Amino acid sequence: MKCQDIGIKVGREEFATFLDSVKGGQFFIVKGYENTEGEVSDHILRFGINYASLKDRDIQTLEQIRDGKPSKAIDVVHGSWIPDELLQGESQSIFLELSDIATLNSEDRSNIVMVKISYDVTSGKSSIRVNKTGAVNLMDVTHFTNRKANGKTACTVSYSLNSTHPLVIAAIGGSDLQKTLLQGLVNPVQHGVGYEKQAKSAFSLNKEGKTVWYIRDVLSVYKKVRVKGQYAFSASLPVNAVKDAVAKAFLLTSKYRQFILTEGQFESITISGQSILCDGMDEEFYFALPEHVKAAVEETSEVFVYQS
Repeated sequence: MKCQDIGIKVGREEFATFLDSVKGGQFFIVKGYENTEGEVSDHILRFGINYASLKDRDIQTLEQIRDGKPSKAIDVVHGSWIPDELLQGESQSIFLELSDIATLNSEDRSNIVMVKISYDVTSGKSSIRVNKTGAVNLMDVTHFTNRKANGKTACTVSYSLNSTHPLVIAAIGGSDLQKTLLQGLVNPVQHGVGYEKQAKSAFSLNKEGKTVWYIRDVLSVYKKVRVKGQYAFSASLPVNAVKDAVAKAFLLTSKYRQFILTEGQFESITISGQSILCDGMDEEFYFALPEHVKAAVEETSEVFVYQS
């Protein structure tokens, strides 16, 4: 069914006027949004969120964790390229023995973490998923690498850290803020993307000669995946994976989102009781209306927002 069959076309100025009338902070729903990896999901979000206030709260949160305020455990999952000889464990192993741990100084011992390492072993036409668990030193980046190479296996590494672990403190940023979460909030990198504000939470961007509209300044509250996306294997160093995990666990700015409006990548957006559609072909906006209301509007050639 086409958008014009269930909605009334509205001009961009009328669409912007509607968005400006929406109260900031209220919840809204995006249904059937498809990202570039083919994932299709439904979202519940909050509209018209001020990024600066989120940033200030996140800075305070990170400083409290860094200064020793108790917090929940941080679950980390990431890809890693691990040398084959360490996984096979013939002459050496990725895992540490108790005797090895006993010889370490207190600083190195504090870096020891229990991890689960998962990888596929192929035999003929079949593939077996192997899971191994043991103690490792995550600070050893010669074992846990982010670069593909001959003699290395793609692995998924899973572990849990408390907020006092050296990797967490390094990710947050102590005295050295270089490339840390705090540095990213206090002194963010300025990107040269020229968004133009059209209305509350609505921005446009000129891409290859056409104007693309986005809904931004929104906060993710809930996400339900309907169709899984096709994501390529990605590996990262533990310190970078921990940064991502800390941000996901504690930072509101990590839940800041944007959605493309004018390329038909979603089924509908419902804000303040009004469902908004976009035709991926003509890239025009439509307000969905009950059939009897749509008919009445078409007769009078009036455009208005139907409140259910």
